[in-house]
Amino acid sequence: MASRDRALRSPVPTSLAAALTEAVQTSSDEAIARLAALDPTQVQTVTGAIVRALLEHLHPDGLAGDDVAAVLRSVPADDPSLVLLVLTGSLGLLDVDDQPPALTSAAAARSSVGLISALLAAARSPLQPWLDAALAERHRAETVEMP
Repeated sequence: MASRDRALRSPVPTSLAAALTEAVQTSSDEAIARLAALDPTQVQTVTGAIVRALLEHLHPDGLAGDDVAAVLRSVPADDPSLVLLVLTGSLGLLDVDDQPPALTSAAAARSSVGLISALLAAARSPLQPWLDAALAERHRAETVEMP
């Protein structure tokens, strides 16, 4: 059983977890570049799950327009429109195929890290439990057999 569990785990979650943790903790260009160099679909899946979970935690009665505006104001960003794209993508309101050219992997990683950092600060919470839950959900989704 233990060998089966190890076989189901891919190295992507480990490198993704390490890169995201470092990027959120340091916000350094190097850490964000390491995150951006990973599979964009994996990064989007995990960061989107973290953003959604934090928003649900912070706004249990739902997210209103004023709440979205407050979240956007809380994220230091050179281009707030990129943060808005990441936020709407996390909420399932933006199809990955419809992303504008300005949302490169590097821009998405930087905006995701800023958004997650701001939400973690608002929740007064560390990243680890949210990251663990997002990785567990990703693993569950990949291992559930389709009917």
